[in-house]
Amino acid sequence: HTLYPTMPASAWVAEAPATWHPPIPEKLVRCLWFDQRWRPSPLRTLDGREVVVHSPGRWNLQAGPDFQRATIAFGDGTRQRGDVEIHRYASGWTAHRHHLDARYNDVILHVFLWNNRQAPAVQRADGQLIPQVALEHFLPYPLDTYQTEIILEDYPYKTAHIHGRCYETLQRLAPQEVCAVLDRAGDTR
Repeated sequence: HTLYPTMPASAWVAEAPATWHPPIPEKLVRCLWFDQRWRPSPLRTLDGREVVVHSPGRWNLQAGPDFQRATIAFGDGTRQRGDVEIHRYASGWTAHRHHLDARYNDVILHVFLWNNRQAPAVQRADGQLIPQVALEHFLPYPLDTYQTEIILEDYPYKTAHIHGRCYETLQRLAPQEVCAVLDRAGDTR
C-alpha cells in the first residue's frame, strides 16, 4: 500500500464535470456537430468570424481528433481542410493535453458545448493557433431536446448521414461527373 498508494478517480480525471451544466456524454456533442444541429444560425468563432461548414468531416473512431478531413470556410470564405476536435468544455483541449500532441497538428477548429475559458483560440503542438466555437450559443432548442432525439448508439454507424448529405445525389452520377463535382468543390483527393 505504501509503495503503490491509491488515488480517488477524481484526482486523475482530466475533465471534471461542472456543477452548473447537466451531465452529458461528449458523444452527444459530436452528434450535434456531425448533424449540424445548430442550423439555420451561422456559427461564429469566439473571436467573431463566421464559420461555414461545407463538410463536418469523417468520424474518427481511433486515437486522434474526433473528425478528420472537414472542410470549413472562415470569415473571408477561403475553404480549409483539416481535422475538428470536439469537447464538452473549452478546457478539454489542454486538459486532454492536445496542445502537446502532434496528432492534433491538422486540427483547424476546436468545437465545444460550453465555454469555461477566456481564450479565443487554442494552440497546437506545432505552435499554430486555431479558432474555437462554443455550440451553446447556436443550438435553436434546449439541450435536453437533442438528448432525447439522438440515439447515441446509432452514431456513426446507423445514421442516415453516415456518407454525408450529398451521398444519394452522388450515387446517381457517373464516375466522371462525381470527379467534376469534387473538383469544383475543391476536394484534393
